[in-house]
Amino acid sequence: MGKPVLKGYFSVILPKNMRVTESTEYRRSFKTYRANEDDFNHPKVDQIFSYKGERPNPKWLTDEPDEYVVECMIKTDTSMVKPVQGVSYTNGGLRIFYQVDFDIILLFGLTELKAQIAYMENGVEKRGPATVMYDNDGSAA
Repeated sequence: MGKPVLKGYFSVILPKNMRVTESTEYRRSFKTYRANEDDFNHPKVDQIFSYKGERPNPKWLTDEPDEYVVECMIKTDTSMVKPVQGVSYTNGGLRIFYQVDFDIILLFGLTELKAQIAYMENGVEKRGPATVMYDNDGSAA
């Protein structure tokens, strides 16, 4: 049990019709919550979707489910990021949760998509590993 989050929210990393250059980083901030601090010591795999519809600012995967395509999976390792402890009041009791803040960074090179995570440690940005994964046929894993 941690903080409640909304499932199915679409978070834009690369806006529609943006011209991509190989030297530009495209990034988005995320927060991950866990009830157990040790749960951050395991890699997490998330789907990366593209939106094929006409809306300028899509928000919910359930609004137009046929307009979203899984492009790949990103495996992130946040084990090096120090979780911050928080407290929430749920069902008449206090619950402790842990939060990790990080950015997903996508780099569109000449031949392949690369990913990293970035996080702050003592006021300095650090980088960590992230792996882009596909099925053998090149589609999302």
